[in-house]
Amino acid sequence: MVEPMPPVSLTAFYTCAVRARDAARLAPVVGDRFAQRLMDERGAALWERMRDLKLPALSIIARHRLIDDRLRALLAADPDLRIVLLGAGFDSRAFRLAGGRWLEVDEPAVIAHKESRLPAADAPNPLQRIAVDFATESLAQRLAPFAEPRRVVVVMEGVLLYLDGAQQQATAEALASLAPEVLLFADVMTPTFFRRAGQATHARLRELGAPFKVQSVDVPALWSRAGFEVRARHSIPAAMSRLGLARIPGVLLATLLRWLRDGYVVLELARRGRA
Repeated sequence: MVEPMPPVSLTAFYTCAVRARDAARLAPVVGDRFAQRLMDERGAALWERMRDLKLPALSIIARHRLIDDRLRALLAADPDLRIVLLGAGFDSRAFRLAGGRWLEVDEPAVIAHKESRLPAADAPNPLQRIAVDFATESLAQRLAPFAEPRRVVVVMEGVLLYLDGAQQQATAEALASLAPEVLLFADVMTPTFFRRAGQATHARLRELGAPFKVQSVDVPALWSRAGFEVRARHSIPAAMSRLGLARIPGVLLATLLRWLRDGYVVLELARRGRA
């Protein structure tokens, strides 16, 4: 029997479908050859509802590649790095990237489906998975056994968009106690970007019961309360242009379309606590 998933968790099938179609291209940008293994009839049905949203799909590929490239650089310098995929969805980086000690955290139904299709034991890198009911369980308590004495990298891809201020505050506090130094990768959008370019996607997701919440949250300010500061901003639209996914002249991104360039980014948020 297929275990039901919360609406937000079901969106993982959409991003997985996007990566599966990228992998089938002659020149894939991400090349996630595991994505198709994680699809099922729920994923196919969701893709049919979302497939006409062309630019959002391309932004997902650019976002994923941005984070892939940063993780590859970090793993080249430290192959034993602990990487936590929080709200992991159907991410397959533990199978695709070289190095790292991986921890995937998500809802029980997501973890169960993933384990049935892509078992953690088959990963070439050390991989653990933990199931957390985010609505009823304490994330801080569930992560406590995995605290490290050294730097930890956390990836929350496509996750902050669905969390309100209180949920983000609790998450920031949980991650702050995970290690002396925490580096977080998370994508965020500005209210201007949401208003001008995000409405169509949001309307479709709202129909699915998974509306965005982040448009009313000042993410850097909120996370700064837990000691995180912005180390870098990586423009997703600029990456789409650079990777040949969309024709957006650089001169326009630097002038008339700065709202677009700077409106949807992958943030690197760093927290250095006391050792």
